[in-house]
Amino acid sequence: MTAQRITEVYAVIAEYTLLALLALKRKFELSPRRILYIFLVGIFVHFSMEITLVLAGMRASSVFDILFNSVFEFNTGTPILYLMMFALIPFIEKLKRRNSSDLQTESSAF
Repeated sequence: MTAQRITEVYAVIAEYTLLALLALKRKFELSPRRILYIFLVGIFVHFSMEITLVLAGMRASSVFDILFNSVFEFNTGTPILYLMMFALIPFIEKLKRRNSSDLQTESSAF
């Protein structure tokens, strides 16, 4: 389990470093404040899930486990979700618009 936790820490560091580099290049509406917001949302979402399970008696976790999981577990995917929302989805929508306009041009040619 320790190796998995170390991997999660490295993944979070790498993903937030990527966000910081993209913020320096002024890409995807990123700023240091937005990166902090993304991080805090990741903590809040996972803490909400963890504390609900603990209070309901479904999970017996230590305080360290709850805090570690809240800070690192969900945040391993939060930057990826943000980049998907602000980079991948607009790219796919642009391709769809381009393809639909190409189809309309082809159909009007016949």
